[in-house]
Amino acid sequence: MTVTMTTPTPAAAPAPAGKSITSLLGGGSPGPARRLADSGLWDRQRQFYQQQAQTLWGTAMVPHGITGNPRIAATYARLVVEFLRSVPAGPGRPHLIEFGGGSGRFAFLLVRALRALAPGLDFTYVATDFCADRVAGWAAHPSFHPLVDQGLIDFAVLDADRPGPLELLASGRTLDAGSLDGPVVGIANYVFDTLRHDSYAVCGGELHECRVTLPDLPPGAPASALGELTWDLADGPVVPPELSGVLQFYADTLDDTAVLVPTGGLRCLDFVSELTTGATCMLVADKGHCRPVELCSQPAPSV
Repeated sequence: MTVTMTTPTPAAAPAPAGKSITSLLGGGSPGPARRLADSGLWDRQRQFYQQQAQTLWGTAMVPHGITGNPRIAATYARLVVEFLRSVPAGPGRPHLIEFGGGSGRFAFLLVRALRALAPGLDFTYVATDFCADRVAGWAAHPSFHPLVDQGLIDFAVLDADRPGPLELLASGRTLDAGSLDGPVVGIANYVFDTLRHDSYAVCGGELHECRVTLPDLPPGAPASALGELTWDLADGPVVPPELSGVLQFYADTLDDTAVLVPTGGLRCLDFVSELTTGATCMLVADKGHCRPVELCSQPAPSV
């Protein structure tokens, strides 16, 4: 079960900067073109989010008001409670797994909202992030100590690019595939947009894969030095089975355009479903397009 809350992008908003899809036909680019998910863009982004582990969210550089406030936490809490009421309880307690916990504020607010909404609910919230220093900072924060003592929250390092066993800091438990038998709720609160994506293009009703070439920049060069990305269209794209229906719908209904596919987010869905033999639910909030018409006539992606 997946509930997606999107922040609508107005239909009249201008398309992002970048080359049109038709202008890429027959073009070539210097150097090796790679799938978007395999490009070095994501390594640069990881470096950005790993810097200043404890203070990054205290600046205006990363917007955090909409992603970590009592209102959105209360919304998630209502969805979690309704899901748990609708599925078999199972012998184990429910677990909530948050990807990319950031500052940790949202985890704190959501646990408090759940306690207020369902005082008798016995659950464990696992806040995760790929940055070990950030996770250690949460575990040491005095605001979390009462919740840890009650067994309501725990912490673990989790790389969403390569999801693996969760080594919980507070309890010492390990959560791995099939280790739980109660319901599990995955939380991706404005996270999927920062995970790896692939890109596909529709040209004349035909589906192509977008391949990207990055300029050769020295280590530490700013993102602004990337400039405009170089794109090629690959014929005969290899489409994962779980995406074939969606991408075929795009090819059948959209004009010449480019779309992004959250392959990293899909990997997180698999990880959550494999943790338990019980019911699972994934709650996802992000900015996004809400209607197919908004996907039309999009240029090649840009940074």
